[in-house]
Amino acid sequence: MNFSSINSADDFNRERGSIFLWGILFCVVLTFYPATSYSQDSMVIQGAEVVGFGIFEPGSSRRSMGFGRNHTAMDMVGAVKFTESTSTVPGVLGKNFGFKYRINSTPRGGKMRVTTVITFPAGGLVRPNGKVYQQSRDISEITIGKTEFSGFGFDEHWEIVPGEWKFEIWHGRAKLVQKTFTVVMPNREELVQEFAGA
Repeated sequence: MNFSSINSADDFNRERGSIFLWGILFCVVLTFYPATSYSQDSMVIQGAEVVGFGIFEPGSSRRSMGFGRNHTAMDMVGAVKFTESTSTVPGVLGKNFGFKYRINSTPRGGKMRVTTVITFPAGGLVRPNGKVYQQSRDISEITIGKTEFSGFGFDEHWEIVPGEWKFEIWHGRAKLVQKTFTVVMPNREELVQEFAGA
């Protein structure tokens, strides 16, 4: 499942994280969005950076979107806490992984529409009904200069596909930032250790 940020009024005064948790995952640092709006044409994109990544635990989570033609299910998550900084993720139910990023553009505090794209390993994610997802795409609005989050969580066995998982953040035709994770299937000993520590 994808994870994304919580942007409701209840979250204005909390730190937000982000999981393009989409059937997968997204999250953004919870903050108050200024009422001022800016034209997309007035923006100057100076760059973007990954400011954290790895396996995480969300402080809160709620389903925001079901499965669609171009995306897996999505949860909005808040108060994301990384428990391990790594690009290698064990393929285990309940495991969440993702990254935090920041868009360094002007006007700072302005809003920007971005497309989050998650590309799955060869063969894609195959739902029990036969639907195959090679990618998951979602359009959202972020705040320039704030830390945002995108990620994924393994809620179902069929979501666990070993290989390279590529996360990309796009604005129009410009790719702003990318982070790649490698999902690996644990051996029997690693599974025992995983569940013993749960």
